[in-house]
Amino acid sequence: MGFRAKGFTLIEMTIVIVILAIISAIAVPKFVNLSGDAKKAKIASVAADLRTAINLIYYKSLILGLENECHKAIGKEVIVDGFLTCKGYPIGYINSIKKLLNLGSDDGFIFSNIFDDKNQRILTISLNDSYAKKEPANIATADYCQLIYQPHEITKVVLLTHGC
Repeated sequence: MGFRAKGFTLIEMTIVIVILAIISAIAVPKFVNLSGDAKKAKIASVAADLRTAINLIYYKSLILGLENECHKAIGKEVIVDGFLTCKGYPIGYINSIKKLLNLGSDDGFIFSNIFDDKNQRILTISLNDSYAKKEPANIATADYCQLIYQPHEITKVVLLTHGC
């Protein structure tokens, strides 16, 4: 009786490993979007910081009794903690919000102001220059990676991460 070896040859094992490496090199990037996840986390962090900061300014406005005052309406500046406010919330001036969030020019964010149909200032903070100056027509399906700060009748911080 002859002895017969069981198992795979070295060539067969090498071929299997090469095939698995090719499949993983093609398939893994389709399932793992690390860059997009990092952008989403970065813009979500700024949105959370902004919500916290504007709420602190609002609470200070409440303490000072300025929550119903708007600097344009009464003809003088309504300043709370060094920020121009309207109805207790900081107005969406770019430099003011940068200061509020302690963000510099090297943080990778693009700030811009747009105006709605009532000529009210809306601040956008984006990670992509092509989206920074556009207001999405339909927020639910927009392909953006930005946040929108609307400090008006109902103050909103809207986070759009579908395009990250």
